[in-house]
Amino acid sequence: MKEIRITKNEENQRLDKFLLKYMNKATKGFLYKMLRKKRIKLNGGRAEGNELLHAGDTLQLYLAEETIQSFMEEKTVAQAKRHFACGNLIRHNAQKLRRNRGAKVSARRHQCKRCNARAAHVFFHQNQRARP
Repeated sequence: MKEIRITKNEENQRLDKFLLKYMNKATKGFLYKMLRKKRIKLNGGRAEGNELLHAGDTLQLYLAEETIQSFMEEKTVAQAKRHFACGNLIRHNAQKLRRNRGAKVSARRHQCKRCNARAAHVFFHQNQRARP
């Protein structure tokens, strides 16, 4: 048996949606079958799956630990690498901004780590004058 306490981050969502997130490899049919067989209980009572969760609720899973682990998949988030667009695209966008918004555009050149090319990285500054 595993007992899960619902926190503030998990409240205001349906029980079946929470279970699908918690055991992300399990099918909906399996989860609904376990709800019907009373192997998954909410606050000690029978649950149908359409109940809204609140902070402090307890969820009891009367399933084998191996079953729970087989339906859970660890999610890893890859770190995003920062890179800048290079070359003509930035120059084109800078010209378009000058025309459309009347902004001053200054470009600073340096070596781009992504493509080893000289890149124009643009920083936009609003005009000091008042807009009509």
